[in-house]
Amino acid sequence: MNGVMPDSKEEYWCALALWRLKLRFDFQKHVMGGRSGRGGQVVDFWVYTAPKPTPVYIQGDYWHYAGGRTYQSQLNIAKLKSYYGARIAEPVEILTSTTPTPDAMYQVVRRELRV
Repeated sequence: MNGVMPDSKEEYWCALALWRLKLRFDFQKHVMGGRSGRGGQVVDFWVYTAPKPTPVYIQGDYWHYAGGRTYQSQLNIAKLKSYYGARIAEPVEILTSTTPTPDAMYQVVRRELRV
């Protein structure tokens, strides 16, 4: 996707769901300098929803939700919202534990993006 290999099957399934829903997206979008800039990050999917794009994070439970949402996940979303303000829709986090199959991913993406 966009010349980048997905890091997980869930990322691949999310792309399949977005294609099936006929939504345009950028995969692994570098924002605020990406990994090379201090404070930068890479958003898994930048989905071009109307009227504003929706950042989508595919979050593995172990690294991002061990006993609750991790500080780093909270910080990343807060920085993204601060930087982009009203120019983006509310960021969406999809837990891999809620998407055990491609069909489950489709249902979650459809519900979260309200399409």
